[in-house]
Amino acid sequence: MKLLILLLIARFSFAIDIYDLQVKIGDKLFHDILSLKVINTDTGEIRGEFEVENVFKVPVFGILKNGHLEGYFIANENGEDFKVDLRASFTSQCTMEGSLSQVEVSFANFIGKKRGCHE
Repeated sequence: MKLLILLLIARFSFAIDIYDLQVKIGDKLFHDILSLKVINTDTGEIRGEFEVENVFKVPVFGILKNGHLEGYFIANENGEDFKVDLRASFTSQCTMEGSLSQVEVSFANFIGKKRGCHE
């Protein structure tokens, strides 16, 4: 019975990974936060939050498959909502690299470092 419980916990891990992002938009660098947790290991479904400190903090929805993350969130800046697509690849155990786009036009690139991870 204990083995079954341990297998279920491992299969549906709800651990949250927090990434500190360096987001480059044009020639400006911003520091944002992305938190992710796997909801279903079979489908790769993830949930999380994208935070632009002191501006907005919104839910993230997506899929994690073969070391690649594809997701989206609805940002709100200056009173306007807009959908942002997030794509990233995990380049190591501690690092991800990706882009943010709106209507299939990339407007930012980022590098994310997992908090507490040391390579």
